[in-house]
Amino acid sequence: MRRWRPATGRGRTSRLGALLLAVAALAGCGTAGASGTDPGGSVRSAGASSLAAPPTGDILQVPLGTSAATGTAPGVPDPLLPAPPGTLISAVRLPPGGGVPPGATAYRVLFHSRSDDGQDIAESGDVVVPDGPPPPGGYPIVSWAHGTTGIADSCAPSEQPDIAIPYLSEFLSSGYIVAATDYEGLGTAGLHPYLVGESEGRGVIDAARAARAVAGAVASDSVVFIGHSQGGQAALFAAQEARQYAPDLFVAGAVAIAPVNNVSALAPADPGPQADGTDGYEVMALWDWSQIYASPGLLAAVLTPRAAAEASIAGTACSATVGATFGTTPTDQVFRPGWRQAPGLRAELLANEPGWSPSDAPVLVMQGADDTLTTPEAARTMADRMCTGRHDTVELDVVPGSDHGSILSDGQGRITQWIADRLAGRPAPDNCPT
Repeated sequence: MRRWRPATGRGRTSRLGALLLAVAALAGCGTAGASGTDPGGSVRSAGASSLAAPPTGDILQVPLGTSAATGTAPGVPDPLLPAPPGTLISAVRLPPGGGVPPGATAYRVLFHSRSDDGQDIAESGDVVVPDGPPPPGGYPIVSWAHGTTGIADSCAPSEQPDIAIPYLSEFLSSGYIVAATDYEGLGTAGLHPYLVGESEGRGVIDAARAARAVAGAVASDSVVFIGHSQGGQAALFAAQEARQYAPDLFVAGAVAIAPVNNVSALAPADPGPQADGTDGYEVMALWDWSQIYASPGLLAAVLTPRAAAEASIAGTACSATVGATFGTTPTDQVFRPGWRQAPGLRAELLANEPGWSPSDAPVLVMQGADDTLTTPEAARTMADRMCTGRHDTVELDVVPGSDHGSILSDGQGRITQWIADRLAGRPAPDNCPT
């Protein structure tokens, strides 16, 4: 396989103080099944994991004496002993079914990651491993990043009864291990840093590392990051971070499906008498960040007193409920006039827009031409920035007639073939301007 090397070194964007604003993708962006969902380079062989093959018991690795019945994940150890990011904390084999096709085994996992401010944390997620002998070099890994489900722990994809990962059957039949993080603070302690790209990207990377630990010697070190909406942002940040954060992985590519990319463009700049279905998700993000970054004055600065008083629902309900609470209210009853001019807003938004740092792999951006949430114009702006400013290998594919949700099905053939080509070492297409 070809190891793709970017033409320039990666410059990591530093963490800026408090993230004051961002906008989630709407209903239809989440695919996790939660309540309220939302080349060039030298030839190399995909190296198999050096980890030992997993034992046959229900719990593959449960340190500190914790235990669990089949299908029930153990809790996070207290205290959580320090370990490198991606280190497996526990993995529980799930019963057959539950959205997993025959011929594969699913595990509920806990693994170490790093928070946005660099702290050692536990993240939860799922890993699905094909049954049978692996291909030469081991099974490559596809690390899936989900769309918006909410902030409350009950909204975590791994908390749902079934695993709902797009293209799961196709990935497994192609011989890929599939990993899926819940993200930081979603299903584990702490708040979920919603649309904070660096945090999301680390979760996507570390889920792939955890999948290698679960599968053991049958796993390759080759990985593709893929996500939709919020997850599209996460996949792009994972590609940007991978060189420095995860040199143990060979990143073959990243797929961003209708990614949240220019979050400031999604927000209603001029509140008025009309309702905007995105308002609930914006309130969710604002409430979240006011808690995470200890900015108690944030809500009062950007929301009306009524909206600020109701915003705490974001911490207990999933995205559809939050959206229904605010999405039918006139925008001038949710946002204060001129709220976009909050001090420091632009710089903090830019810090969480993908594409300002070079990607460590070829990128495919799949975008619906009729998407009114993450628009094709915003996707083109991001792709141009990646092409001209960062010399990335980027293909932007705008699909006529597709919107924010239907792009998942409309783009399926193109996406799965692109991933197969990258994992086969074929040169990546690039439609960047000359």
